[in-house]
Amino acid sequence: MLNVSRFLIRLKKLQRVNLLGLDVGRRFIGLARADDVFGKYQISPIVQIDKKMQNFISEIFKNASGIHGIVVGKSEFKNEMDKVIEDTVKMIENDIELPMVYWNEDYSTVKATEMLYKIRPRYGKSKFLIDQVAACVVLEDFIQYAQNAMPNLPDLL
Repeated sequence: MLNVSRFLIRLKKLQRVNLLGLDVGRRFIGLARADDVFGKYQISPIVQIDKKMQNFISEIFKNASGIHGIVVGKSEFKNEMDKVIEDTVKMIENDIELPMVYWNEDYSTVKATEMLYKIRPRYGKSKFLIDQVAACVVLEDFIQYAQNAMPNLPDLL
C-alpha cells in the first residue's frame, strides 16, 4: 500500500490513467472504474462482489484489465471496519500487482444513498447499487484531489 504522494507520482508518468475504486464492506465489495482520469474522465459503477465467493479476487482481477492503480475507500477515523478493509486489501495485494492507495470514504455510502434516492426512491434502498455508487464517490473524491495535486508533484522521489 502506497501513500497518496507516491501513488500519484507513480501515475504521473502515464499519459492516460485508469483506476479501479473499491468500497469494501463486511460481506460485499462495490467496484467502480474511472477511465482516462487526468484528462476528461468517466466513472462507472461496475459490480458488487460477494466476499463469500471463493473466487472474489479473480472477479476483481477480471475487472482490472487496463487499470493502473486501485483506490480503496477507508475511513479517516479508526473504527471496526479498519481490520476488515485491511485484511481484504492484503488478500487482493497477494494476487493483483497494482499500486494501491487508501482514500477517505467517510460518508460515501450516505452520499451514494442520497444520489440514488433522488433518481428513484427504491434505488436508495438497494444495497446492490449503493455499494457500487459508493465506490464511484470514493473514486470521484480521489480524482478531484489528484487533478489539483498533480501539477505540484515532483517528477521523481
